[in-house]
Amino acid sequence: MKLRHPAALASYRLPDCDLLLLPEHAEAFGRLARSRGWSVTSWGEAWEPGQALGGRWYLRAVRGPLQVDATYECPFIDVAASMASAEWVDGVAVCPEEGVWTLKVIKDRTAACGFAERFGLRIPEASLRRAAEHVQL
Repeated sequence: MKLRHPAALASYRLPDCDLLLLPEHAEAFGRLARSRGWSVTSWGEAWEPGQALGGRWYLRAVRGPLQVDATYECPFIDVAASMASAEWVDGVAVCPEEGVWTLKVIKDRTAACGFAERFGLRIPEASLRRAAEHVQL
């Protein structure tokens, strides 16, 4: 979001960085983070290379105040489709904005709406619709 709206979000301090990985790249991410001194967990439990990842959705790497969440599967994200529809912003492949908003609204609609209002952003109608459909499932 910060790459798409740098002026609006200039004062916003990112609490973490979210990555979307193909499932076959999750272990490589975990190994890379560990090799660089990051603590790697999955659902709050220490993660070790070779540990099964299926059904756990993401790995979290933490080093000091820095946190990176690498999602590789999720019941409401089609990872392969999201990767295929990635858009390039300043040389970085990012998820389409509609998908990011949909996830923010699914996670916490009140917080997502407050975030949008605080920074003068607009949540796409399609994101609100998709989030509502997901909640009804």
